[in-house]
Amino acid sequence: MMSAWRKLNSKNLIALALAVLLLAGAAGMALKLRKNAISKGGTALDRFFTVRRGEMVIGVFLSGNVNAKQKHKLALEANFKTTLTWITAENSTVKKGDVVARFETDDLAQKIEELELSLQNFLKERDISLEEIRIQKSVNEAQKKIAGDNLLDAEDAFVKYRKLEGPKDSDTQNVKVEEAGKLLEDARKNYEEALATFKQTVFMEEDDRKKEMEKLTALEKKVKTEEINYNNSILDRKIFKRFTYPNKLTQLSNKVEQEKLNLNKASVTANSQLLQKENQLSKIEAQIRKTQYDLEKHRNYMPQMQLVAPVDGIVTYSDPDRRWGTQEIKVGMEVRPRDVLVTIPEMSTLVVEFDLPEQYRAKVKTGDKVVVQPDSIPNLKITGKLSSIAPTPVNQIHWDRNSPKIYPSKVELDEQPESLVSGMSVRIEIITDTLKDVLYVPVEAVFDEGGKYFVYLKVNGTPEVREVQIGTSNDYYVEIKSGLQAGETVYLYRPFQK
Repeated sequence: MMSAWRKLNSKNLIALALAVLLLAGAAGMALKLRKNAISKGGTALDRFFTVRRGEMVIGVFLSGNVNAKQKHKLALEANFKTTLTWITAENSTVKKGDVVARFETDDLAQKIEELELSLQNFLKERDISLEEIRIQKSVNEAQKKIAGDNLLDAEDAFVKYRKLEGPKDSDTQNVKVEEAGKLLEDARKNYEEALATFKQTVFMEEDDRKKEMEKLTALEKKVKTEEINYNNSILDRKIFKRFTYPNKLTQLSNKVEQEKLNLNKASVTANSQLLQKENQLSKIEAQIRKTQYDLEKHRNYMPQMQLVAPVDGIVTYSDPDRRWGTQEIKVGMEVRPRDVLVTIPEMSTLVVEFDLPEQYRAKVKTGDKVVVQPDSIPNLKITGKLSSIAPTPVNQIHWDRNSPKIYPSKVELDEQPESLVSGMSVRIEIITDTLKDVLYVPVEAVFDEGGKYFVYLKVNGTPEVREVQIGTSNDYYVEIKSGLQAGETVYLYRPFQK
């Protein structure tokens, strides 16, 4: 069903195109004044005009549309793809709060259910993750305690050996050396005393001598044995001081350093494992927040799945201000967010909207007086003022960059008759100047030839060529600066033309 707005827009485009053509012809007449007022090959009827003196209005004539100053454009605000399931009839009257359109909600309800289920699962995962973190912290503390205890034991062993056991072992080695030395000294003394006695003794029997000799030999072996023991004790002490003691200290020191590394490793491992658990928890909490946000967002979409009239008014489909064609509105259509489906204009305040051609931009300004005449009520004339002109031009045909440039503009009315309604096509006259006390004739009365302008003056019922000097012109009349007087009659065509 074609809406009234679309019909009016189509009509206005045609009217605007015709108006541009007419204005182009009028402008050419104002500057060059066409040579012929009637086509060749025909004979004009007797049409005359009496030269007048008075006010001559200079203006620009255009076409426009009456529109509501404020239009409530209703669109799907929910950022959710859906379809239109019902819409009130176009041009129907609605009250504030009435539902004017409804959208399909099954997919939205299913999406909400899916988000609710996802949220429940994420909450369970969070509980599991929190328990894993608690267990991990307990394990970490136990592992760090074990590593710490091992370090303390290693440090105690090192200190104990360096301060107690090492010195004690050193003292033991010294004691052994002293004891071996004393035993060696005693063995030597016993041997020397036995040798001296043996030398001084005169043996009566050979057997006695042999026995003493055997004792002396045993004592001599004892000395050699003690010498060996003494030397061995000195060697053991040297080995202890040079190798055993420092190696033992190094071993215990290395053990301390190793346990320090083990403690640090346990701490790093524990922190890493805990961080992994905490990162996993953070991801789950982020998913919970996102799911909660999406769920709340989609729940808020549900009340938006219908359009409600914000004011009393008449329903029209689509966006009347859309320059590149209106959208067909019908049940079952796919609806995208923020596509205007319904417009409810406020009829209390009306304005006239029109497109100002680029060639007229320099001729008019905001605040200029405007006379508005509806096409359907030709006897009605309403005054107003040019309230706004777009700061930059746009193409008349949005998608065609070669189409003429226009400035979207508006007229505020001084009054608003009841017969004036939104959607009417109107004729606009923008008054840019008013010439006082001037002679003027219709543009059809003036012709040019060879760069000179002339009229056909009616003298005693017959035409007479009269050269004139022209001034300012509008779409209908041209100022005569010299060559004519008020009250004279001029032809509105070439009387001699066949």
